Amino acid sequence: MAKLARVCLSLRARFSTQVRPLAAVPGQGPVPVVTCKRQQFNLYQHELPASPERIKFGELPLASDGWRHRRSNGDYFIIHPVQRAYEAYGLSNLTFPELGISEPLVENLKQQHVLSPTHFQVEGIRAMLDGSHLLLAAETGCGKTYTYLVPVVEQILRRRLHERQRDFNTPLMLIITPGRELAQQIGAVAARLTDGTGIKTRIVLGGRTKQQMLNPSFEDIDILVASFGAISKLITSGIYRMELNGHGLPCVILNGDMILKLRLGQFEKFQQAEVNVLSTTDVASRGLNTIRAAHVINFDFPLYTADYIHRVGRIGRIGSRNDCLATNLISSQAEIGAVQRLEHAARTTNVLRNVDANVKGIIRRRMQKLSGMPNEGDILTVGNQKG
Repeated sequence: MAKLARVCLSLRARFSTQVRPLAAVPGQGPVPVVTCKRQQFNLYQHELPASPERIKFGELPLASDGWRHRRSNGDYFIIHPVQRAYEAYGLSNLTFPELGISEPLVENLKQQHVLSPTHFQVEGIRAMLDGSHLLLAAETGCGKTYTYLVPVVEQILRRRLHERQRDFNTPLMLIITPGRELAQQIGAVAARLTDGTGIKTRIVLGGRTKQQMLNPSFEDIDILVASFGAISKLITSGIYRMELNGHGLPCVILNGDMILKLRLGQFEKFQQAEVNVLSTTDVASRGLNTIRAAHVINFDFPLYTADYIHRVGRIGRIGSRNDCLATNLISSQAEIGAVQRLEHAARTTNVLRNVDANVKGIIRRRMQKLSGMPNEGDILTVGNQKG
C-alpha cells in the first residue's frame, strides 16, 4: 500500500507536468495518439495507417518491445483519447412513446434524465416488445439495463390490466446477476423506473443467515432481482488495511471477503464524494456503476483483455467526464504481452482481438460445435460488439 501511495503521488506530478503539454490544440500542430517517454515512438493522428486491419501483430515497432530488459524500468507510453462516433451511443430520432412505452414509464425516465433512447435501445426495446428471445451485447455503459427493463416493465403493466390474481412469490420478471452490488444497483434502477405504477420490486442478496433463507416471506412480487449467491451463508468479513489513508489519500477499500452491508456502505462513501479514492480487488470491482470515477490505476495489470475492458469501463460510461485517464503499471513478463496487444490496437486504431467478453461470438461458436451451423433466425442479437 505504501508503494501504491508513492505511485499515486508520482502520477499526480507526472500528469500535471508532462502529459497535458502533449495534448495538441486543434489547428495548432499534430494531434497525438500515442506519446512515449522515448519520443521516437510517438504516434500522431496524421501517421495512422490507412488500412489498420491489414497490419499484423508484431509488424509495428512498439514502445513496450523493450520492456523485458531490466533497464526499461520507469518507461511508459500514454494513449490519448481520439473522438470517434459509435452508433450504439447515438440518440435516435424516435421517442419512447413512439416505441409503445406508456406515459408513467416515460415520466419516470424523464425523472432520471433519460429523455430519448439510443439507437441500441431502440433495437433492443422493439425486439423485446415483439416477444423475441434476445441476447444484448454492447460496450460497457451504453444503457443495456434500461434496454431490457423498460420493455419488460411495459409488458407487466399491460398484463396487469387483465390479470385477476396471481400466487404469492411468483414474479413476472427475474433478473439474475453475478454479483450482489450489481443486483442492488439494478434493483434500485427498477424501483425508480416503476415508481407510482404499483409494480413491486424485491431484491434478494447473499450474506444472510441460513435460517432467514429457509423461512422466506410470502408476498406479491412482480420483479425479482437476485445474485447467484443468494442462498449462501453469511460471508465473514475479511481483513483489510487502510494504509493509503495514512499517506494523505483518504480512500475506501472493497474486497470480495467483506460482508455485503459493509461493501455497500464503503461504495456509498465514494458515490457521495466523502472520499475520492476507491481501492478494490478485481472481483469486487465488477459491475460497479458510477460516473464519479475519473482515473483508473491498474496496479496489477490484467492478463486478459476482457478483464482490462471491464476495469477501464468504469470511466467509459454514459455521463462520465471527458478527461478520464487509465494508468497501467507493468511489473512482470506475463503482463507485457497484454500491453503489446493494447498498444498495437491503439497504433492501428483497430479493435482488440480475441476478447473473451465477446458473448455473441462465444455462444455462436458453441452452437456451431454442438449442433452445426445455426440458421440466421435462431439467435436475434442487438449490438455492435466486435471480438
